[in-house]
Amino acid sequence: MAKKKWFSLLALICIATALLMYLAVAKENGLHDFFWIPLILAATFLFAATRIK
Repeated sequence: MAKKKWFSLLALICIATALLMYLAVAKENGLHDFFWIPLILAATFLFAATRIK
């Protein structure tokens, strides 16, 4: 149960990071182009959280 919570928390942090990268970072900055990377990590962590028994 503890692993499931940790993976869910990591997914939530990744989603928040992606939102911050998309909204707060200026568009001319290079980080704005890579906001999708934390979203892929979040999907991976959520998938892992659903598969842990």
